[in-house]
Amino acid sequence: MKNISIAFVLVALFLSTTISQAQTSNLKNEVDSMSYAVGVNIAASFIKGGIDTVDMTSFTQAVNDVMTRTRPAMNINVCNQVVSNYIEKIKMAERAKATAEGTEYLAANATKPGVK
Repeated sequence: MKNISIAFVLVALFLSTTISQAQTSNLKNEVDSMSYAVGVNIAASFIKGGIDTVDMTSFTQAVNDVMTRTRPAMNINVCNQVVSNYIEKIKMAERAKATAEGTEYLAANATKPGVK
């Protein structure tokens, strides 16, 4: 069992190193690496915040507008409201799904013998 665990760890380490090298082969300098790292952090924040779909064309345009000091298509207050509304819509859908699943479970459970 111990040998299997060690072998598994070694294979996982090898695969992660190989994948990591393949993913970073386009990163030629410090700015490339930092830019990629910022992208990873932003994407992870999206997912953590409940945003799992982004139009990359619009996203890239917004980043470019801000970084080049070009006037964005929306002001910061509108941006904040759009994001807030989107996240609230996602949360409402999740709550509705959980409520429906709970109701279905309780209805099914109520038909079982010994449940009052």
